[in-house]
Amino acid sequence: MMRVTVIAFLLVVVSGFGLGAETWLNYTSGAYVNDLAREGDSFVWCVGQGGATRFDITTGEKVVYTRADGLPSNWLLEVVVDNDGRKWFSTGGDAVCMFDGESFKTYTPENSGLPKGFTKMIIGCARRMAADTRGRVWFGSYRGGVGMFDGGKWSVFNAGNSGLPDDDVRPVACDNEGNVWFATYAGVTMFDGENWTTYNPKEAGFSNFYVQAMAVDSDGSAWFTTLLDGVCVFDGKNWTTCDPEADSVRYKPREAIAIDKEGHKWVAAAGVAAFDGEKWTTYTTENSGLSIQYVNRILIDQRDRKWFCSTSGGGVQVFDGATWESLLPGAYDMPAPLTTIAMGRDGRVWFGSAGGGAMSFDGENWTNYNTGNSGLANLFVHCIAIDSKGRKWFGTYNGVSVFNGASWRSYDAQNSGLTGPIVKAIAEDQKGRMWFGTSGHGAFVLDQNDWTAFNTQSSGLSDDDVEAILVDRSGLIWFGTSEGPCSFDGDNWTRYDIRSCDLGTEQVSAIAEDAEGRKWFGTSAGACVFDGSKWTGYSARNSALAEGPVHGIALGETGRVWFACETGLSVFDGRTWRTYTTENSRISGNRVTGIAIGDQGHKWLSTHQGVSVLIENDAP
Repeated sequence: MMRVTVIAFLLVVVSGFGLGAETWLNYTSGAYVNDLAREGDSFVWCVGQGGATRFDITTGEKVVYTRADGLPSNWLLEVVVDNDGRKWFSTGGDAVCMFDGESFKTYTPENSGLPKGFTKMIIGCARRMAADTRGRVWFGSYRGGVGMFDGGKWSVFNAGNSGLPDDDVRPVACDNEGNVWFATYAGVTMFDGENWTTYNPKEAGFSNFYVQAMAVDSDGSAWFTTLLDGVCVFDGKNWTTCDPEADSVRYKPREAIAIDKEGHKWVAAAGVAAFDGEKWTTYTTENSGLSIQYVNRILIDQRDRKWFCSTSGGGVQVFDGATWESLLPGAYDMPAPLTTIAMGRDGRVWFGSAGGGAMSFDGENWTNYNTGNSGLANLFVHCIAIDSKGRKWFGTYNGVSVFNGASWRSYDAQNSGLTGPIVKAIAEDQKGRMWFGTSGHGAFVLDQNDWTAFNTQSSGLSDDDVEAILVDRSGLIWFGTSEGPCSFDGDNWTRYDIRSCDLGTEQVSAIAEDAEGRKWFGTSAGACVFDGSKWTGYSARNSALAEGPVHGIALGETGRVWFACETGLSVFDGRTWRTYTTENSRISGNRVTGIAIGDQGHKWLSTHQGVSVLIENDAP
């Protein structure tokens, strides 16, 4: 049985709200894997949207590292392990993080020889990092040449100071002799530590040689997977094509290649294809145990087993030549990116995702709901609401689904009066009626079995694009639309002009009511509050509110207002603002799509990089 270890992290901070300790918990998805790397005799590392996972292939144990442990990001692009056992993770934004087993250190072009453009303009899944047998780590870049770290100092190589023919370096690979290979637009270059040798595939008739991956076999032949020409090989003199598909197939993208101990070449090709020197054998989801449809990386582990992963989801699969095994990096199986969050009275937390359905967490176990294992109408869940009977309502891109804990029911234009397919907001009023806001079709109310539609033609609704609904303490129903907020008391409609908030937009995406009855509105460019007579606006221009759209608002027990924003999590106590980002906290990602506050005051966040929980010891 696999044992999972998740590293915990306690962050002590000093803030404007007083001195206190904060604990961040991160729950991330292991389904989306970008890269694989071997370490020593026993370990394989997997990185992706869920941080970094180290598998012990002898014991089955896995250890998961996320931002809560010191990683600068949960979204990791590549991983390599150098001769000294240091792990190198590329994190996007022209940055790389080095982990020596105890601490993390981030390198950028500003504090090292890491070239600018290191993570830019990557074709497919081309590798930009490689570790050679001499203890050096190499970093290719877009128009920045190559950076190299030898364990003590950095060096930079480019077309001006070396034999590198071009500064646009895509894949980098190292062979067993210590040579380093670079693919550029001007050809393929090999560096043996002293001399640079460039080979030009255009001389062999390859006019558009877009290399996505490369590997060197025991005979010294370099194998390339390309975007347009399939699989190619260079034996030191001649260039030839060797592809599992017919030569008549023009567009043959191959994103990965690896060579096993027997010299067989494994290539990502409409599944996976293996070449034994004479013939190709193809493994697909239809003729084998491979369940990953689009393979982006291949690794040969210490036991000569083949590891396959995909940036499109599916985790990792391992093939020993006879049997297939599925592994899930990360500690939790969850869809991603997450779009919304709701807190049940029983403490169970519910999440929606963009393409992965919904899930719930009861404090110990995660449960996934999709169109295959439940009655959920669509895999894109935009909003979730929990009514007074404990039923869960899911607004999807194909109507709304309701789950009572035992059975499901869905409403759409075919079986109900809900004619708007994309449901973006849900709320229950004091009479037990369910209200729904839709994209471009106005609002709808379900009263037992009867549906009523409200739109700009039949009512005083400000706009037919309804993104938020709130039922306040007095029973007044508030709608957030693309043309500002409005309210409905059952008979009369009232529209509100928020232009005095000076936000530059009237699009309302979230609504909440505080203990004093004030209404808080999240917009596409900030937030505003209405006390019944006066409007006050907050944005990144006049406050410390995180920049960009506000996706969700929650009220804490001490009166603080929390904002789930496009670029972080902000909180306002009436006088002081504070914003949490990946730069100053252990939040899993800056794009916070929703927030819910539990009974103990813990802040649960849905983000595009998983779930984060902020636990404060001094204030709810």
